[in-house]
Amino acid sequence: MVAQMQNQGLTARRVVVPVGSGMSLAGILHGFARAGFTVPVLGVQVRADPTKRLNRWAPPDWLNQCRPPRSEVVDFHKPAPVVLLCDVVSAGLNFI
Repeated sequence: MVAQMQNQGLTARRVVVPVGSGMSLAGILHGFARAGFTVPVLGVQVRADPTKRLNRWAPPDWLNQCRPPRSEVVDFHKPAPVVLLCDVVSAGLNFI
């Protein structure tokens, strides 16, 4: 991702990543660390708390670059009754 942005002359102020198990976020953070890419990363939690996996698999200093993903939703097995995302309304989907 970093090389692609650099090749196209693009910059980022922040990266937003959906977080389920946390493994993709851990990989992204490792790649950013290797590339020296230090923009803030916002993980959006879409499942149960991934902190234990991130503590094990993400770079040791992952909390310096990424806010821990948190959700107010307690039961991820129940779909949201109505979701509003910008001007799109969906019923019965598990968006957070």
